[in-house]
Amino acid sequence: MAADGVKEELAAMQLGVSEDVDMADAADAGVVTLDKVSLLQESVDKMALSMFNALRLLPAATGDDAKTQETKDAVTTLANDVLKMVQETDALIDDLPGLDKTETEQMEELRRLQIQSEEEAQTLRQVAEEAERWMDRARDSLRVISETRLRR
Repeated sequence: MAADGVKEELAAMQLGVSEDVDMADAADAGVVTLDKVSLLQESVDKMALSMFNALRLLPAATGDDAKTQETKDAVTTLANDVLKMVQETDALIDDLPGLDKTETEQMEELRRLQIQSEEEAQTLRQVAEEAERWMDRARDSLRVISETRLRR
């Protein structure tokens, strides 16, 4: 691949409009909040894609001295992209909860979260049942109103 082609492909990747492998994520357009594990998975996916693009776009070594600097620049840019993705992934890993806790502490935290989840689920069931009762009352009221209006 010629150095000019590599430059064009790099520019397209950085803008997120590469024809071969799209670096832009469709979810970036919306306002979606992801949990930490999903963010980490997304980061690993982007890192793998960045590495794939770097390997795919590395220019073949030629004896042409005129393009040597352009080739070095392209390789440097690709390496920086991969390094940036690795650093982002490392930051997400460091931000994961529980890395500073022992296995026992993590298990206790899981038990606490399970209890909290069960309590929230029970509250949600109670609210849903109350909403059903209110909906039944509203239907009964509407039925009575409509029957009364039809009798007139």
